[in-house]
Amino acid sequence: MLIGHDRGFEAGPIPGTENAVIDLISGYEPYLALALVLLLFAGFLSERFDPDVTAAGAAALFVVFGFVPTDEVLAAFANPAPITIAAMFIISGALVRTGLLDALANRVVAAASNRPIAGTAAFLLATLLASGLMNNTPVVIVLIPVAIRLAASLNLAATRLLIPLSYMAVLGGTCTLIGTSTNLLVDGVAQESGIEPFSILEITPVGLVAAATGGLALLILAPILLPDRRDRADPGDEGEATFLTELRPSEGYGGLGKTIGQIGDMNRRGVEVIGIRAQTSVKPEGLSEHVLEIGDRIIAKVATSELLTLRNLKGLDVGLRQGPTAEDASDLVVAEAIVTLSGRSRRVRIAQLAMGHRYGMRVLGAHRHGEALGPDLSTALLRPADKLLLEGTSEGFARMTEAGDLAAITVAGGRAFRRRKAPFAFFALISVVALAATGVAEISVLALIAVAAILAFRCIDNDEAWTSIDAGVLVLIFSMLIVGRGLQNSGAVGLMVEAVAPALEGLSPLVALAAIYVLSSVLTEAVTNNAVAVVVTPLAIGLAEHLGADPRPFIVAVMFGASASFATPVGYQTNTLVYGAGNYRFSDFLRIGIPMNAVVGAAVVGAIPIFFPF
Repeated sequence: MLIGHDRGFEAGPIPGTENAVIDLISGYEPYLALALVLLLFAGFLSERFDPDVTAAGAAALFVVFGFVPTDEVLAAFANPAPITIAAMFIISGALVRTGLLDALANRVVAAASNRPIAGTAAFLLATLLASGLMNNTPVVIVLIPVAIRLAASLNLAATRLLIPLSYMAVLGGTCTLIGTSTNLLVDGVAQESGIEPFSILEITPVGLVAAATGGLALLILAPILLPDRRDRADPGDEGEATFLTELRPSEGYGGLGKTIGQIGDMNRRGVEVIGIRAQTSVKPEGLSEHVLEIGDRIIAKVATSELLTLRNLKGLDVGLRQGPTAEDASDLVVAEAIVTLSGRSRRVRIAQLAMGHRYGMRVLGAHRHGEALGPDLSTALLRPADKLLLEGTSEGFARMTEAGDLAAITVAGGRAFRRRKAPFAFFALISVVALAATGVAEISVLALIAVAAILAFRCIDNDEAWTSIDAGVLVLIFSMLIVGRGLQNSGAVGLMVEAVAPALEGLSPLVALAAIYVLSSVLTEAVTNNAVAVVVTPLAIGLAEHLGADPRPFIVAVMFGASASFATPVGYQTNTLVYGAGNYRFSDFLRIGIPMNAVVGAAVVGAIPIFFPF
């Protein structure tokens, strides 16, 4: 039995695509389709091109050979999975921009400094929870610097925490339909085959079993198998540049009358108060007990995003008092510039550049790589290659560039946090999860509504929202949907089922389920998980139908097998992210990942029949 026959496809040329090429391959369509898939996987393994480019090329070949008619190519772009994935990327970006994840990270690091074991456990559990509620890739991107800082505070090598960070994000992503793009994609492919859609929390019981088992295994294996390697860059070099700046409170600032230690704005990650200039002297000690008054100047080292956030606070003047007036506020831009000091001495104070009078420019901060600039911003001596964070008009930046004192003017490397918008972003996320779980509407529709809401409430700017979408992932998904349709239309899926079925004849559905899980897991370690999901899902459905079993548990096995990838740094995006950040070796993943694959796989295969009977 060929699966293609059930959908009205007979051997020979595909209707509407008859031409010389189709006539030439008539009768060999399943074999040619399988050959194309093998070439596709070989392309993924060779890494000569990026995965999205390789997948797009394979999709084009399936169209050229007539395996996917034009109307079905267009139908791939109507699949709800890529739309939902793109929307979740934007929602994740809003959670980052509003500072929710940053606030979570601060609490974890603070807890770990007092109770190391409990703090580390809280960090990993928070990763698990966050990865279940949003796409796990941006979660790991945000938390990598936090893991490095946490490791440093515990006097551990970062290699002891970064792989566990990735693994917990993977396990968290398997707990809900929206935790990883793989689950959404498998659900989308299954719906095209006539399977009832999965609800957002339907796979959660199996996911919790996988997470508990994987977390316990990680607790036992990590101290034994993870490398203790400290030959990486200084954690302080990670992330955004830190600028020396000055902060002047005025009427209306909420921190007046409070000690520095009581002011939340001065005690965030990325803000380090190093002195207070009160009247004529600089106070370098006892800063946390200093009561802030009008006339004080707070000297601090501040990360770019936090500096831009402070710049927007009412009653707080940031940088040197040389900037544009409030009337110019609508035309102001913030940019970074490299000091060249053309035609000047090699050391000059910022005030001597007179950027306020000459260009209408405000100096928000100054940065020198690896060295201190001076006791405060106003007396700092600049030299070539120093970096300034400036606020001014486009015309002012143009005139300043022509003067030659500054060069390489670029957009600031961070954006201001919009912490006041955090409740809106959080409410949007929770609403998507709750309404989808109760079946009020399809998750794709809810996610799009949530995106519209967070854009309307300005939780994130539209340009940043679009750039938060990983276009390469979407191209890969659309391409693999076309490939998957071609496999079905050509009869290749049916051919694979007929080849596998005799070996499983007489065996229990549990054995077949385990085989599907192992196939998904092994392929995912070598090639991209989304590609595996699209190729194996139709095979799993066909095999279930051949055995007379419910396809649903087999589809769940593909979800977990294609996501629970631990043994290589290339099988899953989060592994790739920590691979570079932790300076790991390929063998590090093999050493701990293979046991993790075995333990989690056994737990998942055992749990699926309990919650999804055959």
